[in-house]
Amino acid sequence: MCKKIFRIALVLILILSALAGCNVASPTGSTTTKPSEDNSSDDKPKYDNPPPSDLEETPTPFKPTSIPSDMVITFPDKNFEAAIREAIDKPTGDISYADVSGVTRLDVSGEWGGSADPHVYRNIKNLSGIEYFTALEWLDCSTAQLTELDLSLNTALTYLNCGNNSLAKLNISKNTMLAELYCSMNQLTELDVSKNSALTNLECQGNNLAKLDVSNNITLVLLDCSYNPLTELDVSNNTVLTYIVCDVEYSSDWSSYSPAITIIGLDKSRTYIDVPAG
Repeated sequence: MCKKIFRIALVLILILSALAGCNVASPTGSTTTKPSEDNSSDDKPKYDNPPPSDLEETPTPFKPTSIPSDMVITFPDKNFEAAIREAIDKPTGDISYADVSGVTRLDVSGEWGGSADPHVYRNIKNLSGIEYFTALEWLDCSTAQLTELDLSLNTALTYLNCGNNSLAKLNISKNTMLAELYCSMNQLTELDVSKNSALTNLECQGNNLAKLDVSNNITLVLLDCSYNPLTELDVSNNTVLTYIVCDVEYSSDWSSYSPAITIIGLDKSRTYIDVPAG
């Protein structure tokens, strides 16, 4: 009899031990769960694909205010450097950011009258370093050997003459204050002036432009787009345009002429069509 009672007690102990490790019913009939040993917080975000622990740093953009005033500026084109030294009157020594950051006017054009010979060509091919002229408002880099020009960091620029080069690329997308642009006699196949809403004068003659969009240049007064393979030009939005130079076709007796391209929105009562020189 004692052995039977002992076996029954042993079975009950085993059953109770098994129940202690499983869900048991509460007095209210709901189920309670044994707390997890995991100490992680339920407030932590859940990721299907956890992010890497060593995320790549975002590159710091070019900010003029972050440039040390004593930082030395290097100019790969030594002819350009010579022109800069002349402009800031510093023939020797390092050229620092402090030397150029306040320059508002810069003439590095290829033809100048600063010596006994009035026809001196600087032969500048590269304007790298111009991005540090952060206060620059007026720039003449005409009559050189430039093949590309990026002035996107010279945001104070209002006047640019880069004519008579070999430019195939011209970036003026950030120059929203630009009022006068002279880029004639280059090799441009496209010219984006959509961001230059302050433009009043545009001379782009003698390039390879098959199209020209001036719809955003509502302050445009003068436009010379002659000697380009243009077939159509829309000036509907250019309500203050008063002077346009474009390729023309003469009558058989040379007594009159008309535009050789289709000009959309031209108001002849206020816009004078001129004949290109030559």
